[in-house]
Amino acid sequence: DFFFADGKFWAIEINGQPMIPDRWFEGAAQFAGLSGAQCLVGIVAAGYRRLRSEHRIVEPFPAGAQALLRGTILDGF
Repeated sequence: DFFFADGKFWAIEINGQPMIPDRWFEGAAQFAGLSGAQCLVGIVAAGYRRLRSEHRIVEPFPAGAQALLRGTILDGF
């Protein structure tokens, strides 16, 4: 899978497997109280946060995505 950020396409690769959603990741995320959808948004949030820290993105993380993470360990991420 790919996502578009900073004017480029990026491949998402986890454990050498370029596939998300991934059942293993979703299962592991459940231990942290996250659903499969929240796990995916969390992965995107991590990339977004990194790009913001590098001042490559200035816009806030989308409100709908923030709402999906509200009340989880990723709240305010």
